[in-house]
Amino acid sequence: MAIQRELPARFTLDVAYVGNRGHDVQTQFNENAANVVGLPGNNGRPLFLPFGKSADVTTWIGTRTQYDSLQTKLDRRFSNGLLVTTSYTLGRGWSYVNGDSNSVIATPADIELSWARTDQDRLHSLVESFLYQLPWGPDRRWLRDGAAAAILGGWQVSGIFAAQSGSPIGITMSNATLNAPGNTQRPDVNGTPNVIGAVGPGALWFDTSVFSSPASNTFGNSPRNGVLDGPAYVNLDATIAKLFTIGRTKGEIRADIFNITNTPHFSSPNGTYLGTTFGQITSTIAGSERSMRFGLRFLF
Repeated sequence: MAIQRELPARFTLDVAYVGNRGHDVQTQFNENAANVVGLPGNNGRPLFLPFGKSADVTTWIGTRTQYDSLQTKLDRRFSNGLLVTTSYTLGRGWSYVNGDSNSVIATPADIELSWARTDQDRLHSLVESFLYQLPWGPDRRWLRDGAAAAILGGWQVSGIFAAQSGSPIGITMSNATLNAPGNTQRPDVNGTPNVIGAVGPGALWFDTSVFSSPASNTFGNSPRNGVLDGPAYVNLDATIAKLFTIGRTKGEIRADIFNITNTPHFSSPNGTYLGTTFGQITSTIAGSERSMRFGLRFLF
């Protein structure tokens, strides 16, 4: 469902609800994971007592997915050398497994404990793109003739700005005291941990004191992907290009600059309770540092 409205100054506004429901989505399931909690060793595995099988047996079952969002877009159509598109999404996605193709339901003994936000879920997402042609040169408003027009003309600047809230932090722990092989254990949590915001080895990004070990033979109360989100993501990519003509040949010289501000894009904190770096951010997203690419193109 969408509504579009034309606004003054060549702007248009779109507001839409976008959602989907997935039914009988084929999802990997370990049918030899313990389906009861608290039995010692492999005794909770369905295939262990009758057949002596302790290895995982992966099969497929049908599950569901859900996505709901408010999506808005404000466009300024190209005019007088300027084009701007601004989009904002407020959304939530839910599923039983992580986003990668090898994910298996983490709690076969209680499947509904795995129903949670998707790993890629970000509540807020703002993206703005723009293109601006500098107003001088042969086909522009000012300085159309002469050597200065040839040198200064044909330049344009474009870019993409993105700002997104953080994705969920996966909080887990050893399942040794759960006595349910094949099931993922999570700690107990008392409220929502405060975000301290420190980064680096030994520095806590969130308060870890609110977590504790659950009683033996019970699942912890921390929901999957439901305790805390990781760092927000803010990035600006830009392109500077010059268009030129030589006879019948048109060309373009361009420089693409990714993460032009060289803003650190931190990975999510370590989510392994009782691990040595639990609650710490010790890395950035691979390949997210500033980089540049130069190009030359001819059209004939």
